[in-house]
Amino acid sequence: MNHFDYFTDIENTFIRRRGKHMMISPLDWALIESWQKKGIPLSVVVRAINEVFDSVEQRAEKKTNVRSLKYCSDAVERLFAEWSTANVGKEKEVAGSEEVSYSDHIQVRIEELEKVSERLPKALYETVQAIIAELSALDISGDKNVEEKLESLDRRLDQSIFDNIETIKTAQIETAVASQTSGLDLNSENTDQAYQRIFCREVRRTHGLPVLSLYGL
Repeated sequence: MNHFDYFTDIENTFIRRRGKHMMISPLDWALIESWQKKGIPLSVVVRAINEVFDSVEQRAEKKTNVRSLKYCSDAVERLFAEWSTANVGKEKEVAGSEEVSYSDHIQVRIEELEKVSERLPKALYETVQAIIAELSALDISGDKNVEEKLESLDRRLDQSIFDNIETIKTAQIETAVASQTSGLDLNSENTDQAYQRIFCREVRRTHGLPVLSLYGL
């Protein structure tokens, strides 16, 4: 993942969960940069942001107004510590439980993709078949970047979904996406990005396409 994607994905997630457009501050940008320099995966930060907003929304009295990413920093650090512990175990125990977890996880994802692939539109079917081949070829015992590769495959699948939007979208998917985007008060660029992510999520849900990353949402 490049520098730009990391920053914009975090910003877009935060803006979407706030429910209205409000550009993040220079201090928030500095905080994102510090997370990137520490090697905190994008999926961990996104999960933390969603966890914070979910917690706020579940309160009986929703008086907390999350105006800054700083409010999410404790959750980011906690989830990153959990993620780091899991990955340290995976690296040290070459034949241990963490590696087995990745092996099992990838095999299950392959089986899920194979199960639904025949019902997919042609362009998406071809992408899924290519992803299945790459998942099957992953060497989890000799590659410490398995999670990064899974996240990359997730992004490729989402890009294929959106590239073929006209052949994939249905009235059901459009209705579901509209219900989730109607309340967003964003500028046009951020609206497009939010729409793309929500559309991809709905297509995945409708067609049973799994998230490939072990730590993804």
